[in-house]
Amino acid sequence: PGRFMSACAFLERPELGTAQAYAWNSWLHEFCAKHPTRLFGYGVINPAEPDAAVKEMRRCVHELGFPAIYLPPQVIGARPEHNKNLADEHFYPIYEEARRLKVPIAIHAFVEQYVGGHEFNWPRPGSLLSSDIIGFPMHGMQQLACLILGGVCDAFPDVKFGIFEAGLG
Repeated sequence: PGRFMSACAFLERPELGTAQAYAWNSWLHEFCAKHPTRLFGYGVINPAEPDAAVKEMRRCVHELGFPAIYLPPQVIGARPEHNKNLADEHFYPIYEEARRLKVPIAIHAFVEQYVGGHEFNWPRPGSLLSSDIIGFPMHGMQQLACLILGGVCDAFPDVKFGIFEAGLG
């Protein structure tokens, strides 16, 4: 179940991913509330269902007090043509809501799920060392390229993005 949080969203059962994000955020809020001056959470959303993701973003910011949103960097479908990356307009309602809420979006680079068009998602399977040294930074650069070259940064200039675990710690 935790793989969803650091990997991607799946279109086959979007309601499951949405329920998982809701449960995770509720648990994280409870966990962080024990030490509010030392801990805070980022809200996790399931981009396979953009409308549900927007609703969960609002809950995370307004009810749970999270200062940012974690966005899985792609959506995986049953067939390759259903796959979506960060430049796809499928994500636009999420970016628009982040702009409206004035919250940054955190993106985690990862190398475990191959998506057509993401040729640097390697090695699979491979050594942990090579995937950490090569795979994470390459995927992070690819996500950044998706945002810039895909026009997302131009379309949403007020949204702040952070790409994490891309070789810098």
